[in-house]
Amino acid sequence: MRAPLYTVQGVSTGKVSIMARPRGGDWLLDEAKALRASGVDILISLLTPAEEREFDLAEEAAFCHQQGITYLSLAIPDRCVPPFSEPTFVFLKQLKGSLAEGKHLTFHCRQGLGRAVLMAASVLVLTGLAPEQAFDLLSRARGYVVPETEEQRAWVVAFSQHQRSG
Repeated sequence: MRAPLYTVQGVSTGKVSIMARPRGGDWLLDEAKALRASGVDILISLLTPAEEREFDLAEEAAFCHQQGITYLSLAIPDRCVPPFSEPTFVFLKQLKGSLAEGKHLTFHCRQGLGRAVLMAASVLVLTGLAPEQAFDLLSRARGYVVPETEEQRAWVVAFSQHQRSG
């Protein structure tokens, strides 16, 4: 079974997609294979360790690696935002670099509505989009108005302002 990817249209280089978490347990290897078949190069999980246990995703990194997918993780609690700090900014800039190399980045959280959108929008901001443009593209791709919380929207706006002033 293929995990539904919601891919942003109009990115000049590479691809940006968001998705809900993959099915865990016995389905996890099939999910990783489906992601590879969909062209995903880098999978970014935003789940916390507790969520990974809850959804039986302990082998996600290993199964991605087996399929030739780079697996990255940045734990952000559900309905929250990442630290507004240099390590987070460096992580996002590295992702933007991968996008510039033509990679297909796919972000996932619990439902693909909040944390995944926040991080995908932040990478799109680094490509030169305004936050509202990024959210509009992601909302169109997802078929649902995103992000999940106003705090997540405000984080991306503040990140955009920080990048312009820095």
